[in-house]
Amino acid sequence: THLPVKHPVMNETKVRRSFLKAACFTLALAPGILLGQSVETMNNPVIRTVRVKSQGDSVSEQYVLGYVSLRAGQPFNKDAAANTVRALYSTGKFDQVSVVPELDIKNGQVDLVVVVEPRPTIAKFEYIGGDGLFDKESDDRYADGLRIGEPLDKAALRRAEVKLQTEIRKKRPFTTVDAQTYKVAGGVCVSYVVRESADLRVDNITIEGANQLSQNEIIEGAELKASNWRWWKFSWLLSNGRLDPEDYKKDVTAIIEFYRSRGFLDVKVEEKDKSEVDHFIKGEAFSDAALSTAAEKIKEYYGQMGYLNANVDVQRKPNLTTGVIDVSFVVTEGMRFTVRAIDIQGNTKTRSKVIARELALSPGEVFDLARVRVSEARLRNTQFFEEVRIMPVPTSVPGQSDMRVLLKEGPTGSVSFGAGYSTVEQLVGFVEYSEGNFDYSNPEGWYRGAGQKFRLRLSLGSVSSTVEHSFEEPSLWDR
Repeated sequence: THLPVKHPVMNETKVRRSFLKAACFTLALAPGILLGQSVETMNNPVIRTVRVKSQGDSVSEQYVLGYVSLRAGQPFNKDAAANTVRALYSTGKFDQVSVVPELDIKNGQVDLVVVVEPRPTIAKFEYIGGDGLFDKESDDRYADGLRIGEPLDKAALRRAEVKLQTEIRKKRPFTTVDAQTYKVAGGVCVSYVVRESADLRVDNITIEGANQLSQNEIIEGAELKASNWRWWKFSWLLSNGRLDPEDYKKDVTAIIEFYRSRGFLDVKVEEKDKSEVDHFIKGEAFSDAALSTAAEKIKEYYGQMGYLNANVDVQRKPNLTTGVIDVSFVVTEGMRFTVRAIDIQGNTKTRSKVIARELALSPGEVFDLARVRVSEARLRNTQFFEEVRIMPVPTSVPGQSDMRVLLKEGPTGSVSFGAGYSTVEQLVGFVEYSEGNFDYSNPEGWYRGAGQKFRLRLSLGSVSSTVEHSFEEPSLWDR
């Protein structure tokens, strides 16, 4: 189920010009549908033609039309258009689907353009790094539904990324995997980049709370429970020194068994101060502000990986005798989220597709909060909006969140005029109109909303007069 991309109805006075016969409105932004004001206000315009436009790889027009329930000669129906979008998405072959009505207001007709962006075909897999940590020849083992010759599913790609990382962490606990794609002959290459962590080694081990038995007794006693080949129970400490969570669990179990063999039936062994950072501002004066900044940086790091609800708990343990404070950061990751749908609100004149071009995230990708901030900055830099805010919205699907874009439109046009006197022109005057969010195909919206740049200047003089105009389309063919 996909949430619709919303677009408020514009309420400006309508202006019609006979020389502009058609006004184009984007109907859909993946994974939903958007209806322009003119389509809704026209009294059931009749569909004149239906055609297919592919953005990206070529696609069979007959294949796409097979999922389109709208036909020439029928009245336009927004529910049928929405069903078309959903049906094409359900094939799993497209990243973007939209139905664009090109209106002939004079004749009360509409030409429908079904715009699709086919998913790229997987041409090959590659694995970079992680030598010896997993079997690079077993593509199917980590593919999670991805196959050579089939369309690339971004959600499946993220699942495969997690699956491979889980497998590798059995041998190297803190290693990360980043799944990337790039174009090659015949489609795209799925590249898994394995970033191996440095071996984390334990410098020291301390057993506290053992009042009846000494630390040496516990270590030696635990060793008596070990297998013959493991000459020292705490192998992760004294054998290779590598910190391994699984070995740690085994050692805790061995200590408990040793205590029970000595008659202590109710014993509990816990790790002290997980994620302790004993070198934070070591030797420097303690600062609450610096501590808060560090905690926020940790939370931002997890936010970049899609952990929207990650929590960082800061624990302070001051020693009044020595004047030293120990600081611990306890991180609760929570669930990792991907973007399910994008909901754009508040754009009373700017088209949703113009806004979507500035977003650094799309449905199916990891909900990266760093890229959310990039998206906000891009939207502000357009100078179309007074306020920009992007937030995650919970959904009923575990691990998926909608991305809501909240906007407040600002002024984008200006009119200036003036007069003067020169020895050549005598009396001169000028008037100039400029619009930074122009739309030549939208008379109903006062020719605003497509992000185009337009300038018109008229200069009048006693000797000569001039007309200057300029037009800029920053995204030709919606690219």
